[in-house]
Amino acid sequence: MIPMMRAPVPGGGSAVFLVEQIGGAISNKQNNEWTDVFIEPFIGSITIEMDVDAFSEMWLTALVSDAEDFDEHGKAIDYEAPLH
Repeated sequence: MIPMMRAPVPGGGSAVFLVEQIGGAISNKQNNEWTDVFIEPFIGSITIEMDVDAFSEMWLTALVSDAEDFDEHGKAIDYEAPLH
């Protein structure tokens, strides 16, 4: 599988990123609780409802982990686990 991450976006919903295509992230200028994530090869950014520290921790975990997909809390998604 391809390593992916999911993060909440302001106003509801989620954004999904391919881990290896994230080029960088900065704090949003209007709200420090949000982060602007730059995805290569796109020119613009995607604003997520997560501060830059939480996002960078989730991103680093995704880069160094053997897991393939991560939720908005940085936890690996186990598709084999039974649903409750």
